[in-house]
Amino acid sequence: MAVDADIDVHRAVVAAARNAVLAELFETFVPRLTEAMVDMVDLLGIRRRDPEPDADDHRALVAAVAAGDADAAVRISRAHLDAMLAAIRRPG
Repeated sequence: MAVDADIDVHRAVVAAARNAVLAELFETFVPRLTEAMVDMVDLLGIRRRDPEPDADDHRALVAAVAAGDADAAVRISRAHLDAMLAAIRRPG
């Protein structure tokens, strides 16, 4: 399931932060985050358009984190979230 892979990417980014409090907090959000992502994928019909939604964004984010490029990671994350918000707001 694409949502599980998405959660795994987020979990890896959180782990890369090496912050135990953030990691614990993230894990408490996983059940609700998973539900919200499934709902969003269904609402937006994302899988009908793309069997691997967000894969390019996630690859770029993982590469930025692996390279230790925090500025790029922030830029990629913001662009990804902005695109998701625009998709949610788009009529139809």
